[in-house]
Amino acid sequence: MFTATIIAGLLEAPWPTVAVAGLTTIGGGWLGIRWIRGRWHFRRKIRPTARALALPTGHSSVALAQHLSIPRTITEDTQIEFPVPDTFQHSAGQHDAVATILGNRFGHDWHVRTARNPLRIVATVKKEPPGKVLFAEVADLIREQGGPWKILAGFGANREPLWLDFSPGGELVNLGVSVGTGGGKSAFLRFVVAQFAYWGADDFPVIDTKFVSLTGMEDIPGLRVYRRVEEQWKALHDVRLDMDDRYEELLLNPQKSFRPRVTILEEQNDAAIEWRAHWQEIKERRDPATPPVYQDITRMLIKQRQVGGRTIGVYQRMTAASCGGIDATVFRDAYGVKALSRFGPGAWDTLTGIKPRATPSNIPGRWTFVVEGRVRPIQVPYGEPAELSAFALSGRVRDIPTGEVVGQGQGQEGVVIGLEEAAARLRMKPETFRKARQRRPITGEFRTAQNRPGWPLDALLRWAGMGEAETA
Repeated sequence: MFTATIIAGLLEAPWPTVAVAGLTTIGGGWLGIRWIRGRWHFRRKIRPTARALALPTGHSSVALAQHLSIPRTITEDTQIEFPVPDTFQHSAGQHDAVATILGNRFGHDWHVRTARNPLRIVATVKKEPPGKVLFAEVADLIREQGGPWKILAGFGANREPLWLDFSPGGELVNLGVSVGTGGGKSAFLRFVVAQFAYWGADDFPVIDTKFVSLTGMEDIPGLRVYRRVEEQWKALHDVRLDMDDRYEELLLNPQKSFRPRVTILEEQNDAAIEWRAHWQEIKERRDPATPPVYQDITRMLIKQRQVGGRTIGVYQRMTAASCGGIDATVFRDAYGVKALSRFGPGAWDTLTGIKPRATPSNIPGRWTFVVEGRVRPIQVPYGEPAELSAFALSGRVRDIPTGEVVGQGQGQEGVVIGLEEAAARLRMKPETFRKARQRRPITGEFRTAQNRPGWPLDALLRWAGMGEAETA
């Protein structure tokens, strides 16, 4: 009745009165919407950010919230400023902590600096990573700044390189890759393996149910691919046993160092399906429900740091089922650094727990790395298998021992050069020798200046299980 009376009054009123009433209603509604949006922005963005920044800045979260101005949309032109107390130390660690908080909450990489008059923090968004990076652009950078344990992942904001520190004292032993179909997992694996091989690693057990992930890299010394379930399980069990043997050696000689062994677990979602199906076919009544291979992998992941073992696990999605089920939490946590692309909200929450969630990119080769709690968008370089293989082998060239006669099979210093010469020395067919060498690396293998493989004769004979009397 009241509403009808108002409408009737407006119908009888002159048009200016109606117009004023309408504008007043619209304006009031607009102001109300703005107030609601402002309160939502304050409660969801500003206040939680102020609470997070309070610890590294030593400031009151209430005071920070009063001075913190964060735009609703973050762009490359965004700049955020807020005051800090006189007790602020201006250390690189504090700046990094602020950059990590802003990056995790609003995306992007941030540059953080201290300004004065008044004393305040100024945070600006760095330029996005490049849209595409070719291997030729980073080859010299790897030669100049990389190392046996220092592996390039790609370029981040402002073309800053992200180096993965696999050293015994570094931030990661195992790298977990959770990337959807077509995200470039195989290309990334070839890129990483090429770097390890360039710096001398020659032990690459590869578990690959897809069979062809590292096609084109067959000449990498020590690269051996296990494609069938039984041989995969045996290979991983042998790696775990060798890890235990290395610890026995370390106990006897605490100063002993070990060459890198990089175990590649490719297509682990598919592997989990095959492994469980095969286990159901062969397991006895009292056997555990989970294939024992997951025990070997879990022990490798949590123990291998001190004895040179490193693992790269590759998944379309790193689910509990693909990580062994019952031990999945320990399994996944053992991956110190995680790389994601083409991921969904559930995958992000499970693997990182960082809120708010990062947004996956549609740019080919654009991955999100989570390193020590910091979210970093990275453009992964792409290289053709042939150029990556050539790069890997070029790093293995070293001087031939004094007195060795290149091309003569066995030199004066007891060195054998070339696949055919080594096969003949061991009374094997060249193809048989080549395949055996891929499955089981030969200690001391090197490359000549002509890029031919070579071995110390005694190491070659030990590898074949032959003594001098058998080869005389």
